[in-house]
Amino acid sequence: MNIKNIVYALVAILILSCSKDDEPQLSPAKFSINQTSIDFGEVEIPTSKEIKLTVTNSGEEDLILKSYTFSGSNSAEFTVEASETEEIVLAGKTYEFSVVFKPTEEGDKTAVLTINSNVGEHKVDVSGKGAPEPVAVFSINPESKDFGDVMLGNEAILNFTISNTGNADLVISETTLGGTNADAYTTTNNSVTIPQNGATGVKVTFAPQTTGSKTATLSIVTNVGTYTVNLEGNGIPNPNAIVNIPDANFKASLLAHGTTITGDDFSKIDTNDDGEIQVKEAEAYYGSINCHERNISDLTGIEAFVNLQILYVGKNQLTSLDLSQNVALTKLYCFENQLTGLDISQNVALMILGCYDNQLTSLDVSKNVALIGLHCSNNQITSLDVSQNVALTELNCFENQLTGLDVSKNVALKGLYCSNNQITSLDVSQNVALTELNCFENQLTGLDISQNDALHFLGCSGNQITSLDVSQNVALTELNCFENQLTGLDVSKNVALTRLYCFSNQLTSLNLANGYNNKITYMKAQDNINLDCIQIDEGFTPPSNDYYWKKDDTASYSNGCF
Repeated sequence: MNIKNIVYALVAILILSCSKDDEPQLSPAKFSINQTSIDFGEVEIPTSKEIKLTVTNSGEEDLILKSYTFSGSNSAEFTVEASETEEIVLAGKTYEFSVVFKPTEEGDKTAVLTINSNVGEHKVDVSGKGAPEPVAVFSINPESKDFGDVMLGNEAILNFTISNTGNADLVISETTLGGTNADAYTTTNNSVTIPQNGATGVKVTFAPQTTGSKTATLSIVTNVGTYTVNLEGNGIPNPNAIVNIPDANFKASLLAHGTTITGDDFSKIDTNDDGEIQVKEAEAYYGSINCHERNISDLTGIEAFVNLQILYVGKNQLTSLDLSQNVALTKLYCFENQLTGLDISQNVALMILGCYDNQLTSLDVSKNVALIGLHCSNNQITSLDVSQNVALTELNCFENQLTGLDVSKNVALKGLYCSNNQITSLDVSQNVALTELNCFENQLTGLDISQNDALHFLGCSGNQITSLDVSQNVALTELNCFENQLTGLDVSKNVALTRLYCFSNQLTSLNLANGYNNKITYMKAQDNINLDCIQIDEGFTPPSNDYYWKKDDTASYSNGCF
């Protein structure tokens, strides 16, 4: 290497060395933030509040913001809205991000925000208070309403006051009427917003078209729930109004009372002789109404006779009968019509009911605890509950479709007539007052009458009874037990017996020797092919005329059969 090149190299090294020593040194990044503590104040649940923070890099090198974390017991109530990646803040620049407070429950909330950067960790204290969510509070005055008595053709109006005692708007979106008699009421369909401490009115009108109690509900739909108000009112007739009686035959029959229809219980209804019946005339009538066999098909108008006690409407063409307003009724005779249903639940004073020869499939007498006589035969009733009718003395339910009958509660019963049904068993052990029992043409295989010593008449023919003990029934005067499966019959204890019909059984023994054979006017024991000897009183000769006493030719009378 020549001297010239060496000189050039030395000069270059010198220049480089001087250049590096003269370069200025940069100060590191410097973190500063505009707030080191923030208070969100009260924030209503479930809303949120946002506060912006500004970070400044007052250094000369880059500031790198790496992460944001919260610590403390309420850290979950706070979040940061910032870049999801590291944020580089150049020298002299700023970066803005948000802290969000969204409380989930009431009370003071605190946490510490830690900002992690390339120059360390930086703390910001955060706090706030969860305030309860504003809510509307519904109240109504009055809370229910009884409009009382309102005459037909008139109306009663009430304004309900709805108030908002909450701290948010109360929004009423709909008011509707429902319930059994909603058609008797009308209301304004208010859609309104009620501010805090505000109020509004809802008008309800009661205008009954028919008499009687009318119930309904007023439903108010709001943004804080649906509220129901009970409504009640009673429609009463206009005393001067004319009773609507569309059936001409019924009207003519009513007008005839006191003129051509007379008697101790029948008095004049049309007292002003105007050819019409006013409501006040109907209400003033306390006697009986006799519309028996008058070719009546509609009994509309009977509801006006609220004090009626006895009603005769048998042998007409009635298909329905509404007696819900005739609560004073004690006797009802509606037999031989075309009724398919009969509601007597309001007639709790009823003592006698004659509804036989109709087309009833059911009959509810559970409310008629005063009943002493029930006559519902020749219908299509499949079950009959008389457990509440403890005063019942006579029950006539033959020719229905009953498969069972419980009379254990009817201890006052004297007459029971349940023939021509499909009853498989019958317990009369509690009916010690029973004097007449007619249960023929059923499906009985046995019958215990040992407790019925007052029994005078027993008709149990046309069943499948295999044995019958009548030894305790000393008062028995007539026994009909023909067409069963009896193999033996002993009436020697039945000293009052006057009639005995035991034909068409399987008898092999028959003891008639009660000491009073001369009082037995009719005795029919024929069609018992295995019966060859009939025990009779010693010294008694049966009548020769078999119209009165009849047996098979193969049987003989004797006082020594056994």
